[in-house]
Amino acid sequence: MIKEDTIIKVVSIFHFLSSSIFLISFIWVSIMVELWDPVNLSILLSEGITLASLIVIAGIMSLVYSILLLVTAIGLWRYKNWARIMATVLSVPLLLSFPIGTIIVAAEIYFLWSNKGVKKIFSKHKLK
Repeated sequence: MIKEDTIIKVVSIFHFLSSSIFLISFIWVSIMVELWDPVNLSILLSEGITLASLIVIAGIMSLVYSILLLVTAIGLWRYKNWARIMATVLSVPLLLSFPIGTIIVAAEIYFLWSNKGVKKIFSKHKLK
């Protein structure tokens, strides 16, 4: 059987990879906004909340989510209990990535909160 600490490391790596994906999406959105025709962009922005505004907001949200996932991955790697809570909160939106993402994230949440060995590892490190 796989040790609990190994699975925690795998969950940490999953969060690190997720962070990288959101960072790449932020970079992609930033490039697309820069390459957009400035005339069309100014027309779109003058109409209020439009596609251009939503793209900029999505890019900023991707950056923030990427940073939060990275911090969580580091915390999980170091067995910090706050990271287990943060991983659960950050994973809830990823449940919508049906079907594979839903299965992976549901298994992650179940593992982080139901496995007695995992609880023991996090509680042991909480005391330090």
